[in-house]
Amino acid sequence: SGEVKGDISEYPVIIVPGYSSTNLYYGDNLETGETVWGLDFDYVLERVFARIAELGMGLGALTVGNSEYIASVLAEEMIPLFEKLRCNPDGTSAYEIHQDYTEAADKNNAVLNERYPDGKYRQEIEISDEIAEYIGHENIYNFSSDFRMGAEYCAGLLDKFVQSVKEHSGKDKVNIWSLSHGGQITATYLTLYGDDNKVDNVVMTSPAIGGAGIAYDPFAGEIDFDEETLIRFIEQGVMIEEDVNWLL
Repeated sequence: SGEVKGDISEYPVIIVPGYSSTNLYYGDNLETGETVWGLDFDYVLERVFARIAELGMGLGALTVGNSEYIASVLAEEMIPLFEKLRCNPDGTSAYEIHQDYTEAADKNNAVLNERYPDGKYRQEIEISDEIAEYIGHENIYNFSSDFRMGAEYCAGLLDKFVQSVKEHSGKDKVNIWSLSHGGQITATYLTLYGDDNKVDNVVMTSPAIGGAGIAYDPFAGEIDFDEETLIRFIEQGVMIEEDVNWLL
C-alpha cells in the first residue's frame, strides 16, 4: 500500500461482494444445517475425477458442436448437488434457504477473524485486508445476501444491514466497497434508499449495474466453449494460477 493522500474517515466500511460469495444453508441453524452453497471444493473434484473419462468423451464431442453428451453427464452430478438451490417459476425459493450471519455484530472482520481464522464467512478477503491496513479489521463488515434473488430484494437486505452496522459501530454513516454483482446491489440500494444520508462514500469495482452478458449469452446461444475458454474459465473460477492444461 502506498502513501495515503487526504483524510480517511472514521466511518466503517461494508464489503458488498460479487455474485455467489455468500454461504447458504438449509436447516434450523448455520452450525447444524446443510451447506447448499459454499461447497467443499474437494468433494466437487472427487465427483469430477470419478467421471473424468466420460467428461473427456464429452469434451471431444463438444469440439465438433455436440454438447448433449457432456451436458447429460454434468447434469447427473449437478442436479442433485444443487437441488436445494432450486427456485420456483415465480422466482421464490423451492426450499427455505438461509444465508450465513446477517447481523453486523457477527459479520465484523475482527469477530470473524477470531471465530474462523481460516477466513470463513469473510468477503473479498484480499481487498478487505488491504482496507484493514488503513482502518483496522474492527471497522470492516461483510454483507451477505441470497444472490439467487433480484437486485431490489438484495438492496432491501443491504439497507437493513447498513442500519445494523450503524448501530454496532456507533457511527451515523457508513462507506461501501462493492464488486461486480455487489455493485449492482449497491447501485440499486442507492437508487431506492440513497436519499436518507446513511452513506458517506461508495466505491464500485467492475459493477454489473446493467447486468452481465455471461448471464444472457448461454440462453441466446451466443457462447464459445472451446478448450482454451474452458481452461480460462477453470483458472478464473477457482482463482488458481497453476497450469491446468493437463486436464485436456
